[in-house]
Amino acid sequence: MQKRISHNKSRRGCLNCKKRHVKCDEQGPPCANCVVRKSDCAYQLPAAKPKVTRKKRTTTALATLSKNDSSNSRQQSPEETSDSPPGLSSRTASNCSLAIHPSSSPVAFSSTTESNRLLELELLHRWTTRTWMGLYSIPADEPYMQIVLPRAALKEGYVMNSLLAAAAVDLALSSNESESATYFCAALEYSNKASAGFRSQLENINQDNLHLLYHLAALSAIMQFVLPNRQQTILERIEIIFNLMLGALSIAMFNVKWLTDAPCSSRDILKYTPLSLDILDSDTIAALEKLSTVARQIRVPASRPTAVYAGEETSLASEEYLLTLAQLKYSFREDASGRVKGYFLSNMCIGGQGFVTAIKKREPMALFMLMYLGVLIDRASKDYMTWWVGPAGRELIEEVSGILEHSSIAQIPEGREGMSWTRQQVGLPPLTTHDAIEEQTCWSLSELSLTFPIAM
Repeated sequence: MQKRISHNKSRRGCLNCKKRHVKCDEQGPPCANCVVRKSDCAYQLPAAKPKVTRKKRTTTALATLSKNDSSNSRQQSPEETSDSPPGLSSRTASNCSLAIHPSSSPVAFSSTTESNRLLELELLHRWTTRTWMGLYSIPADEPYMQIVLPRAALKEGYVMNSLLAAAAVDLALSSNESESATYFCAALEYSNKASAGFRSQLENINQDNLHLLYHLAALSAIMQFVLPNRQQTILERIEIIFNLMLGALSIAMFNVKWLTDAPCSSRDILKYTPLSLDILDSDTIAALEKLSTVARQIRVPASRPTAVYAGEETSLASEEYLLTLAQLKYSFREDASGRVKGYFLSNMCIGGQGFVTAIKKREPMALFMLMYLGVLIDRASKDYMTWWVGPAGRELIEEVSGILEHSSIAQIPEGREGMSWTRQQVGLPPLTTHDAIEEQTCWSLSELSLTFPIAM
């Protein structure tokens, strides 16, 4: 376990935080902890002093960040900072150069301190008034996203830059072409700045910063859904999102208790009881049964390289597949209830690196499951506040069905019907009747499974 970094002890916190022996952000009243716990917040200091201090600190922090970050950005190239969350991939830099047009926006991204300060004020305003609303999962998240994170941003540059990057992407998606290009490039700039600070914090994870690192790592993952990148297919982008979400999970697992004790919703969501299958409509239940039918009899490539030459294969009863399959089916229940926004993201952590490897190798069963995940992603995009999803669900299903159409999955009646169902759910035409199905009706699932390719 990493050694906790040293910090100066402060006695200026609120009375509630002192009583509970927890760190107070000293930004109140009310402080972030009291906001989350809906407690009355009181300080020993006069009430007027925190207000003056907060206003002064806000102005000073934004001005200082603008000046310092402009200097830091000239010392770092995107290639030096693109490998760590939170952040937008530096591969989007080429798209910025391709799409840049003169912008009429009075806050266009500029190398001058004054212009950058105006842009940062606009982006911070965007975060606190709209961007965060598309990023929370349950109502208990709201004070954390709207109050706690912005207050943390006044103290930590990497948090500020992460929020500004997300707000810039949000604005880019709702702006005209010229301003959109400007905001996307600003997002890349702020993201690259955030990466360096994020990496340094990873070397000293402690109770005070773990929840920030976890949420910002997850934020960097979901930004990948809508970033413009002409050089990547949606399937390649999904691989990146899976890996970034696994990175966020590893941060959470560093110390789960620290996360549940933090002023976020982690402890609240644990109180949610599982949903019954009865919440689903008959059409969805039938489609999920087709997924299960294929999964029960399918075979996947052996994990040991030597086993392939020996003719060995493993059943689907491998942990990464079974866990992901169960989570995928349950996610449709959460989607039907609507109580947890973006619940489909949980599927990207369950199977671990083994399932990500299966996707990378283009194993048919893993891709078949991704088509069902694409349905959930597409449904999430129907919520106008979930601005970060975009057309990823439809694009994923279209690309994967093109790969699987001539695979053994498409030869299985339940597999082909499941593929058609996912396509119809996102507005694509169903697959046409395959000649092989009509001519080879005597084939069994177990026989077909032997013909599965190991990888592409």
